[in-house]
Amino acid sequence: METKKHYIRLGKVDKNIIYLIIGAISKFMLSLISKYFGENVNAHPLIYAINAACGMCLSIFPFIYIKILTKRLEKKEKEALTQKKLIFNDSYEEHYHKMRCKKYFLILLSSMLDFGQKFLTILYNDEIIDNFWIFDILFVNIFSIFILKTKLYRFQYLSLSIIIVLGIIMNIFPIYNLQKIYILLIILSIEVMYSLKNVINKYSMELNFCSPYIVGFYEGFFALIVNILILYFTKLDNFKVYYNKLDTKEIIIFIVMMISRWFFNIFGLITVKAYTPSHIVLILIIGEIAFIFFKDYNWVIYPTIVIFIFILFMLLVFTEIIELHFCGLQYDTKKNIAQRALSQEMDEASSNCSEEEDGRLSNISRNSLGRNSIND
Repeated sequence: METKKHYIRLGKVDKNIIYLIIGAISKFMLSLISKYFGENVNAHPLIYAINAACGMCLSIFPFIYIKILTKRLEKKEKEALTQKKLIFNDSYEEHYHKMRCKKYFLILLSSMLDFGQKFLTILYNDEIIDNFWIFDILFVNIFSIFILKTKLYRFQYLSLSIIIVLGIIMNIFPIYNLQKIYILLIILSIEVMYSLKNVINKYSMELNFCSPYIVGFYEGFFALIVNILILYFTKLDNFKVYYNKLDTKEIIIFIVMMISRWFFNIFGLITVKAYTPSHIVLILIIGEIAFIFFKDYNWVIYPTIVIFIFILFMLLVFTEIIELHFCGLQYDTKKNIAQRALSQEMDEASSNCSEEEDGRLSNISRNSLGRNSIND
């Protein structure tokens, strides 16, 4: 009896997928809360930015908690390092200083990029096309190829091409209706900065051993200081108007939005560390399902939903959560590469065992012949 062949299968999914799911749910909840309850905060873009920055600053608390838990282990490691430093003091100090300087430079750079894309969003909020984030997958992978030295495979080229084509179709009407061409350049600049920030964060966490919590805290702290200065010294927003409308309900909304943004950002960073910068786009697109509740129910929404589902599916293929088992597209997925490596190791081990067994039998035969010749 022939077994049924499945052309679509689940890829390599581990427990870290929970971080992606929590980040996506947080983004979804934030969109709903912001739409239906955040009218006052949304009317004040700098207050909204300060809300996000305060949320990111909360990352310091889990970082401190983890530090306390690992204090004993770090003490032992420091003792071991101290002994090594006695032998290799100069080279160790020089290497440690360079790594530390590089780490904080990268955090500062990502903080500036994060603030830059948010500030441009504030300035041109009324003219920004919301769903241009679809092109983040393209920008993220361009930067990943040059900075992280990643490589794309056939199934990723295929899925990326389909995502870009569908993204262009999805944005044809908004782009056509843009009155000013420079707004399109600003929108692209926002997405480029956001994508580059995530790739730099991956580089920092992977190669410079930065904690996602400390990256999140510094990004939030940098944005908080700069936004407060802009609020104080410019007329981009009016804090007194916001303050006069402040009551218990508004304070609760501010806190809930702050925590939701923190969850979205911090679990996004953890997802980038656990997987790839491309996975952040999955968080964005799942979180953007809330758009269904905001759109006017006319004929446009139905093809939009269909395109949206196809884009989500192809993103799952690109990130190897789903595998396509036809035309050899599954050959270069991490799951199949690992299976081939394991199979090769087992074959080599089996071959070595066979050689050892043959050698042992050969020795036994020679010993047996030797005994027979003596008896003769």
